[in-house]
Amino acid sequence: MIKRKPNPGTIIEIQLSNGWFAYGQVLNDGSIAFFDSYENQQSNAEQLSKLAVIFILTPYNHAYRNENWSSLGKTEIRADLQTTPNKFIQDALNPNNFEIYNPNMGDIRKSTREECIGLECSAVWEARHIEDRLIDHFNGIENIWVKQLSIK
Repeated sequence: MIKRKPNPGTIIEIQLSNGWFAYGQVLNDGSIAFFDSYENQQSNAEQLSKLAVIFILTPYNHAYRNENWSSLGKTEIRADLQTTPNKFIQDALNPNNFEIYNPNMGDIRKSTREECIGLECSAVWEARHIEDRLIDHFNGIENIWVKQLSIK
C-alpha cells in the first residue's frame, strides 16, 4: 500500500484479484500510463518503463492507498509520455455537445463528435474499476466501465 499520492515517474504495481500483476507509471499530470505487462510474478521497474502503453487513466487519490497497489520504484518518464493525450467530454444532458480536455494545460474547447473518436473519456477512476479494466484488457473482454464511458 502507498501512503500518499506518489511523485511522477513512480512505477505502480497492482496485484489483481486473479493473482497476476499489472504495472503503470505516474505521469506529470497525475495520471497513470499502464504498460502492456501482465505477469504472474513481480517485475522490474526499469524493464517495465520501456513497454508499450495500453491506456492512460487518472485514478482518485485514494486509489493509491488500496492494499493491492504498491510502489515498485521510480524511473524517468520517457519522451512519448511527457505529454498526456487529450480526452473527450460528452454532455450528459445534450449528447450532441462535445468538448476536448487537454490535461497538460487544463484547457477545454468545443469539438465535434468526430474529433473525439479514439480519445479516452475524461474521467477519474476508482481503483477497483482500473483493476477490472486491466483484467478485461488482458483477457480480451469488453470492459463495462469503458462501455459506459464511451461516446453515445
